[in-house]
Amino acid sequence: MSYKTIEGGVTAPKGFRAAAKYCAIKVKKEPNPKPDVTVVVSDCEASCAAVFTTNKFCAAPVILGREVLKKGKARAFVINSGNANAATGEQGIANAKKVETELEKLLGLGEDEVFVSSTGVIGQQLPVEKLLAGLPEIVANLSDKGGTEAARAIMTTDTKLKEVAFELELSGGTVCIGAMAIIGAIQDGLLGDYSLLVTKAVLDFIIVLIMTCSLGKGCMFSAIPVAVFQGSVTALAGLLRPLMTAAALANLSLVGSILIFCVGLNLVWDKRVRVANLLPAVVIAVAAAFLPFEI
Repeated sequence: MSYKTIEGGVTAPKGFRAAAKYCAIKVKKEPNPKPDVTVVVSDCEASCAAVFTTNKFCAAPVILGREVLKKGKARAFVINSGNANAATGEQGIANAKKVETELEKLLGLGEDEVFVSSTGVIGQQLPVEKLLAGLPEIVANLSDKGGTEAARAIMTTDTKLKEVAFELELSGGTVCIGAMAIIGAIQDGLLGDYSLLVTKAVLDFIIVLIMTCSLGKGCMFSAIPVAVFQGSVTALAGLLRPLMTAAALANLSLVGSILIFCVGLNLVWDKRVRVANLLPAVVIAVAAAFLPFEI
């Protein structure tokens, strides 16, 4: 079995389209702000799976998503960044349902065929009217080239776009896998919501499995540092809460991305970087946020 990396992200597989737009969910900090709402659509009914938090105080989109998942089939999902629609009570659930219903209407779908997801600040009501106002334009611009913009729209504290797509040649034909993600080990741990992190872990597992089949079983062991690093940071997130200022999170996210990139290098080109020797950088990254001067 052979595989290759291709462009396209979540819209690399045939039959998937996406688009994104800035709907002012995030505060505008630049003349041309990044999109903060995206819609991804499957042209045909698709089997679906999801991982949700077990926290009893889950966000409104999680409550709706569980209902959609019961059918086992879906056609689309909409994600906004900048507002998590968490700790928003009955109003938050109603707002999420409005988004789901409106998108189903615009796409000509039936009930419970759209997943709604939100990531960002908690405790604030979702500016649902702004989101609803942007949906028609997003739907009008859906394209099989929209994967990258979709990945850009879900970024929160991330400093780098995260998307990937693989094409595999199997005995029965060609298989294409597309994915996008955000870094959430610290942020989700602080909020008690591990759904995005676990979803990312599942995608990581699939990628490692593919590489193991192609390059040998040694690839399986290269994934251990990632699991240990991300798992430990997430588990300890509650203890780190008092230290996690915005600057500390940004520094830690950057260092974490670099460490995971180094693990990826080792995964593809044998052991080139001693990742364990770089782990003290995690502590240094947090400490640097409290220096009386900028670095």
